[in-house]
Amino acid sequence: MRWKLRTPVYPVEKYSTDAFLAHLLSVRGISPEKADTYLNPRLGSMYSPFEFKDMEKAVDRILLARKRGERILIHGDFDVDGVTSLALVYRALKRLGLDVHAYIPNRFDEGYGVSRQGIEKAARIGATLLITVDCGITAQEEVSYANSLKIDVIITDHHEPKDTLPDAFAIINPKTGDYPYDNLAGVGVAFKLLEGIYEKMNKDKTELYWDLDLVALGTISDLVPLIDENRIFAKAGISILNKTKKAGLKALKNISGIRDGEISTYHVSFILAPRLNAAGRMEDAMKSFKLLVTKEGSLARQYAVELNNLNLKRQRIERGIVEEAIQMAEFLKDNLVYVLFNENWHEGVVGIVASRVVDKFYRPAILLTRKDNLLKGSARSIMNFNIFEAIASQEDLLEAFGGHKYAAGLSLKPENLEKFIEGINEYAKNVLTEDDLEREVEIDLDISTLYNKEDMLKSLDILEPFGMGNSKPRFLFRGTQLAGNINQLKENFYKFRLNINGDIHTTIYGGDDRIIKILSQGRKVDVVFTLREDRFHQKKIIELVDARPSS
Repeated sequence: MRWKLRTPVYPVEKYSTDAFLAHLLSVRGISPEKADTYLNPRLGSMYSPFEFKDMEKAVDRILLARKRGERILIHGDFDVDGVTSLALVYRALKRLGLDVHAYIPNRFDEGYGVSRQGIEKAARIGATLLITVDCGITAQEEVSYANSLKIDVIITDHHEPKDTLPDAFAIINPKTGDYPYDNLAGVGVAFKLLEGIYEKMNKDKTELYWDLDLVALGTISDLVPLIDENRIFAKAGISILNKTKKAGLKALKNISGIRDGEISTYHVSFILAPRLNAAGRMEDAMKSFKLLVTKEGSLARQYAVELNNLNLKRQRIERGIVEEAIQMAEFLKDNLVYVLFNENWHEGVVGIVASRVVDKFYRPAILLTRKDNLLKGSARSIMNFNIFEAIASQEDLLEAFGGHKYAAGLSLKPENLEKFIEGINEYAKNVLTEDDLEREVEIDLDISTLYNKEDMLKSLDILEPFGMGNSKPRFLFRGTQLAGNINQLKENFYKFRLNINGDIHTTIYGGDDRIIKILSQGRKVDVVFTLREDRFHQKKIIELVDARPSS
């Protein structure tokens, strides 16, 4: 693992904050002029929704449907981003008096993206307008089919477009126009559409802002960078999520053991999102949608119990597949991209397992299973490898694909598998360097000579929410020592105490035993760590990232 100490981008003295926080802002590339907006993200700082190229057109078409009493089908997707996008738009349009119906394709029968069955449902119920959320940007054939049935299509999506765009009535995607920020999640794009509608109607947005809990859930879980507008969505949305009035979210928090006021990005990513994802992975994502829109407490409790049980089932299945995948990957050390196939693997879990393979080996990973006569699966990637572009380079061998830089889905015929493996590895050879294949830890600040616990704790609070693009500050301290014994809590998870500048810190570490062996020798070590809040004990604890013997 390579350590890289970040260097300030801007002069620290130019910031109107203390030097400690100024340094953390500077190494993250936050200029002195943008520091206040970054530290105090406000709803009023968001961009106008009408900076999207087709926003005026889309809003006018939806308001015309309202005036005419047209029926609308909203077409979502089965992950958390897709389900929260669907719930967000469904709730808002229903409040505004529109005749709306919801649809999510079944992962196992229809696959990802806009579904032909979804379009046929729109025709069957007499819908004349179809709005996609978190999907549609590559659905040329499906949109043409909708057009042939006299159904207008408004696409809201954030995924990468192909060279040819669908012939939709309007396309709202930050990657297809001049919108100032192009890394919104699907739910963020959907929110901008609703903002446009509210503004065109001269309607107070307060009720819309109460749905920012949904926007935060989708944004954080989809691993988009938590900067710019996403930071505003996450910050405001977590605040709403902590006091949400939605029966479903209250029930989900309750069954997950989360108390009001304690939610952070950690709780979204590792507690709430997996449960919301479990329905689409294991059975039918409409269960998660129903949880997010129900107003009845008893129903909300029932849905929350179902999602919790499905998540437990998902975890059991995942553990078995992870073991098999890691064993297979051990034989692929010469490959740059690990493509693993087992026809018995559960289609709904291969994406998570691909992430586990990446974590273990730090190589891009694609896991495939068999579905009827096709191989279908999910891909996850490392920092400097765009997995969507890599898969797109093999388009001639694929039946379908879609996604973005770090995650994608694909399907192909079995007879094309060997050529695909060969082709994507050849592509990787041309774009990846040796440095790209070594895990790198970026360090915000060496605190060895300027350790100040209060400054660290204060900066942690101010810089939240943390996530992709805004990671927790990583600190380097040279010459610490173990204080006491090392307790192994479970496999590859340890708890101990470190002496840092005379302060004894409770420390946790999850990983291989290499670092544990270094610490147990009693020598002085250099450590890289983050601070994590232990809300139960009302204190911050150290989360060890890496360690090496002091020179």
